[in-house]
Amino acid sequence: MDETVPQGESCYCSTGLDDRMRYLERLLQFVAKGAADSPHIEFSLQWCLQLLQSHDSYMDSHRVTFMGAFRAMYKAIQTQCDVLKSSDQNRFMLGFIEEQQQESALPPS
Repeated sequence: MDETVPQGESCYCSTGLDDRMRYLERLLQFVAKGAADSPHIEFSLQWCLQLLQSHDSYMDSHRVTFMGAFRAMYKAIQTQCDVLKSSDQNRFMLGFIEEQQQESALPPS
């Protein structure tokens, strides 16, 4: 996914699709793939949010067309959430192990 678009300008790109709705499903799939592959989850989430907010009524009336893209976005976001949970658990375990190591290194008093 091209991360050269400045953070605040994704709204301009997403609203510029009004006359090109046939590309919206492809763009959602592209953003979902980028969210799954990129460590920059906030960037991908902002794109998803802007696209959903800009074209919600169109996507709602054509939801069958967008169902694959919605599933891909959900899967990418869920995968990132799982990675974050694992990271938090690992951080806690490492802190606990370090604390135990420091306690065992202290001489008995």
